[in-house]
Amino acid sequence: MKKGIYIRPPVTNTFKKVDSVKKQNFLRGFLGERRPLLAEEIEHLFFGIRTNEIGGTLVTGFQQVARSDQVRGYMARGAAIARKHVGIFSSALQKENFPVPMHSGELVTDSTIPHSLIS
Repeated sequence: MKKGIYIRPPVTNTFKKVDSVKKQNFLRGFLGERRPLLAEEIEHLFFGIRTNEIGGTLVTGFQQVARSDQVRGYMARGAAIARKHVGIFSSALQKENFPVPMHSGELVTDSTIPHSLIS
């Protein structure tokens, strides 16, 4: 955090007055005019990025040490899905001008030997 490379989760203002949905077109954002994201949606997108980065890193590690080609294929597919989700969630936050958490990639080494075999 001191170096400024850790992006904190977005902070939203809390209001003392409740504002209720008054129109049926509140959910219309899928087809027509887009509405601003709700605080809960922003939070879910942010932490969705974080969890998919962790999951993608985990399956990449499993892919590197898997002995079976079939398992390596499943893990590669899982890593690709995680990257796709990170991209989708990041673009949704960027469209609303919110910071996107950065992934440094330092969690994966180039080892291909399972830890249990290292002595």
